[in-house]
Amino acid sequence: AMADAGQQSLDLCEAEQSELARRYVLTSELYVEEPWSHAGPRSVSPFAPCAASRLPHVFDAARLGGDSVLWDLGCGDGRILHEAAARYGCRCVGVEIDAPCLDMCKEGASRLGADVDNRCSWFLRDMTSMPSGSLGTDDSLGPDVPAPSVLLLFITGHGLKAMSPWLKREWEEAPTPFAIVTCVEALDSCIDYNEGIPFDDADANPDGWRVYRDPVHAKYGVFVVPPRDISVTQWASSRPSAVDCGPDAVANHAPAIARGVLREADIRAVENLAARLDARRGGIDGKDDDGKDDDGKDDDG
Repeated sequence: AMADAGQQSLDLCEAEQSELARRYVLTSELYVEEPWSHAGPRSVSPFAPCAASRLPHVFDAARLGGDSVLWDLGCGDGRILHEAAARYGCRCVGVEIDAPCLDMCKEGASRLGADVDNRCSWFLRDMTSMPSGSLGTDDSLGPDVPAPSVLLLFITGHGLKAMSPWLKREWEEAPTPFAIVTCVEALDSCIDYNEGIPFDDADANPDGWRVYRDPVHAKYGVFVVPPRDISVTQWASSRPSAVDCGPDAVANHAPAIARGVLREADIRAVENLAARLDARRGGIDGKDDDGKDDDGKDDDG
């Protein structure tokens, strides 16, 4: 049953991502002359949002915490960073070539309130022309912009192939080591379909990437290159243990408040469910141990 549930969750994630690709990519103009556009001549990947059902795997794979600094190269409308800032309280830096997308990033962060807005920074940049030292140095993009502890890329295989040599140099030489999380494709096996389908794997990993494939996250297309000072084996063995969430553990953990994650309709649905559960509990509490109501009647009257 658990295997069936896992497969169903995976199928739903793939269906959600396919629908987002259809809506944002297949129905939009893919080639324009505007330089600051995801469809412009300098872009390496069109914009399509990450499926919401993939996000928990992205965040878990990145091992985010309050002291993390998450950079998203090709951040789109910023929804991944919005949620990361709301859930974990970490610093978030978005780099995007599409000017309208960047406006959505800023507007979305502002709508979620100061807790999210103050943790996010947004930059209109062509990431293919970012200079050496951009990723491992504080303030490389602007004042009070810390270097990443985790770098996220949710772009096409064409984009990953184009970025790979520069990324490898940054990863190797950065004063502050950082992990790289990629979605859909991994750096050691990505394919640039713009150049045709290869018939051998001789050059599948020309930059020599070491990629960790978590048994669960990899099924959802989430892959990790650990920081350069941590081997894949060390990264795999150092996975944080799950927190005990049993009845006895609840009292030992303060509740975490994630602002702006739920929509208004979601909040109403949760409130309605809580009301129904309270009403049901009230009905149960109104019965004796033998199943009779307080007035002595059985359940069937």
